[in-house]
Amino acid sequence: MTPIDWITVITGICSIVLAIVAIATSAFFAYWSFKSQTAAHTALVEIKAQSDSLQKLSGRWMDRFTKHATRAPTIDPALARILDKMATTQPAADRVPSELPVPANVTQDTVDVGIALLYYVAVANFHVSGYVPAAEEYDEAKPFTQLVVRQTNKSLEDYQLVKRGLGRVDPKLIEASRFNYLYQDTVNNWEPILRDAATAMAQHSAPPESEPAD
Repeated sequence: MTPIDWITVITGICSIVLAIVAIATSAFFAYWSFKSQTAAHTALVEIKAQSDSLQKLSGRWMDRFTKHATRAPTIDPALARILDKMATTQPAADRVPSELPVPANVTQDTVDVGIALLYYVAVANFHVSGYVPAAEEYDEAKPFTQLVVRQTNKSLEDYQLVKRGLGRVDPKLIEASRFNYLYQDTVNNWEPILRDAATAMAQHSAPPESEPAD
């Protein structure tokens, strides 16, 4: 065979090889394109399902918010019965000591209990003060109103009492407490919103803020 014949044969073989490679490459990309399309379709189906669920959930939230905003606040009947019973029961002692006795050898467990008590008294003040009526709705003759006002003021006094007691212990015991995070949350987040009955009544009587003009 002449050199030209050899060149022709080699060229033909290379063309066949390149054609096979091109076909394989096309099949490879077609396969992965199909897989990507399938994955994208599955993701879109899941996103649509999640969007539908979020839409339904948002609708339920808005319905509840609308009911809460348009209806007068109500108290659970069981809670109302308990509070009425408390209102008709006079406490044995209504006075709060000026200071808590803090022993010199106070233990870590005592500090832990003090921090937990500080937190729960703060939470109690926040929730009870929410039931203090506005000035125009205040009726001193109602036992429930008497109870709410008394417990709001006493819970604030108790908070200040426990806070002063913890202020007299070694700060290292508070830092080492397993409830240190609770102490920080109470002092930084709950304490600024605590209030007595007079403050709560004034806030509940304040007119709503007017919307800014366009």
